[in-house]
Amino acid sequence: MSNIAISNILKVCMNLKKNESFIVVYDENKIRIANALLEKAKKLCKKADKIEIPVGKYNGQEPPNTVAKKIKGYDVAVLITTKSLSHTNARREASKKGVRIASMPGVTEAVLKRTMSADYIKIKKINAKIYRVLKKKSLLKVVTDKGTDVTMYANLSFNECGIYSEKGDFGNLPAGEVGFAPIEGKTNGTIVVDKTMAGIGKLKNDIRFEVKDGFAKKINGKSESSKLRKLLIDSKNKNAYNIAEFSFGTNYKARITGIALEDEKVYGTIHIALGDNTSYSGGTIKAPTHLDGVISKPTVFIDNKKIMNKGRLLL
Repeated sequence: MSNIAISNILKVCMNLKKNESFIVVYDENKIRIANALLEKAKKLCKKADKIEIPVGKYNGQEPPNTVAKKIKGYDVAVLITTKSLSHTNARREASKKGVRIASMPGVTEAVLKRTMSADYIKIKKINAKIYRVLKKKSLLKVVTDKGTDVTMYANLSFNECGIYSEKGDFGNLPAGEVGFAPIEGKTNGTIVVDKTMAGIGKLKNDIRFEVKDGFAKKINGKSESSKLRKLLIDSKNKNAYNIAEFSFGTNYKARITGIALEDEKVYGTIHIALGDNTSYSGGTIKAPTHLDGVISKPTVFIDNKKIMNKGRLLL
């Protein structure tokens, strides 16, 4: 286990203080990382605990009520689980109570060692450049050589730089993204996901979405597309097809591995998600899933100004 990564999580990113309390929520697949965090936290703060939950069946599945209630009693919580708790009511309610939370779904020791050695102050500066030009109702257009040609309007943006030092702060670790929930019902065009898709992993074949009025209407491609269609059908919720998020990846240490938590942070990529958007400012569409698709070498325009050319940031 990387001592540098564990230290960066607790001291730099979460700013855990001596007079605070800490809890790590984990499942049986993540016990080594959970134990490493717990042991370090015990040396940094007055109270440190851990609590185990069952391995989730899908991203966004609610944890047991007893766990949801317990998290609210701590200053800082880290969620190290196989499936994501980010877009759950349990996490949202704890954030409202003022708990500082980092969610790390699917994280591995290798991912931690690589991405948590990044300079998060540098990532914060990269994020700030993008965040400054993203304004509510900005018109975004994205095109790629593989066929993406989509337009959407920005809602209130979020800046996930990995520094969660204020009461109620929430985000992923590893961090490194800036984005928003697109204004509902106004995304139109074609999206071609060519790198990874949450719930599937690294892609051998592209997945193509035809989008109309904010929802994916057609999903085409080879075997991976069939898997995605099944995931969406199994959700038994029409909102699973909602275009829920658009974000830039800004972590220069991240690599495409097939683990969504890291893939969506890769510098020079974008990701577009399907499903729930209620974790973002302005989002009102609830769904049991939130699935991110990573797109490489995008060219991005904001209000007709090119800010990224084939993955190279121009700001």
